Amino acid sequence: MQPPLLTNLGSASNVSSPIAVNSERPDRMLPAVSMSGLASMDVSRTPDVKPRITDESEKLKTWKLADIVDSGHLRARRCPDTAASPTKVVRLLYTNSGVALLSLGSNAVHKLWKWQRSDRNPNGKSTASISPHLWQPANGILMTNDTSDGNPEEATACIALSKNDSYVMSASGGKVSLFNMMTFKVMTTFMAPPPAATFLAFHPQDNNIIAIGMEDSTIQIYNVRVDEVKSKLKGHQKKITGLAFSQSMNVLVSSGADAQVYVSGALMVGRRRNQNISNPRQIALVL
Repeated sequence: MQPPLLTNLGSASNVSSPIAVNSERPDRMLPAVSMSGLASMDVSRTPDVKPRITDESEKLKTWKLADIVDSGHLRARRCPDTAASPTKVVRLLYTNSGVALLSLGSNAVHKLWKWQRSDRNPNGKSTASISPHLWQPANGILMTNDTSDGNPEEATACIALSKNDSYVMSASGGKVSLFNMMTFKVMTTFMAPPPAATFLAFHPQDNNIIAIGMEDSTIQIYNVRVDEVKSKLKGHQKKITGLAFSQSMNVLVSSGADAQVYVSGALMVGRRRNQNISNPRQIALVL
């Protein structure tokens, strides 16, 4: 049995490299691989490497939340919106640089707020002390997801930013769209439903490698550069609710609506270990 290794990950490009895209083509699928079957593969040639703790300060610590007793420590700020009829926000995230806030509405439209540098905010970082401004490119274009295959208000919306904040990948029940964050233009669309995408994650070392959790419980590893599904994993019994790459541990962690968490190492740079962790309370696992 051949392990579902993505050999191109070993030579991943720097995160600052641009995404290479082609016009949309029919998906080219590889045979599905069971995640539970990965655990039985021969691991004699690939050691199970664990991250090395070099200092006591690097060990996990229990967080102790501070009690806020003075309401003056709390600040609220409403992001300005010029829309005549505001829509429900279904996904919200900060950019990795911390200078902007990106939202996805129930109408499949994205909005981007940016904080500007000023005397009160010299580094231009996000803050509740100053209102951000709603930003659009000069042509006034909107970043709008494909909705041709259903009602976006009933779909599971998902969104992800590349590590360098140059690209956003998003879906609202239709095809997955890849946008340029500077121009808001659609670079490509792929993965027409069914099944629909329910969670998205960029590989931390290569913007062209994307993990896509699906409504049918599978996970597809997609290469934007060659417009091809490189691997398809099965194991969850219900739709995928979370995906996270761990660069230090060389694994992909997935959670599903079946209350299971999988740690899949065969997708990365040679590790062939897979664990299934029961998670009855559906607590999110963050690496």
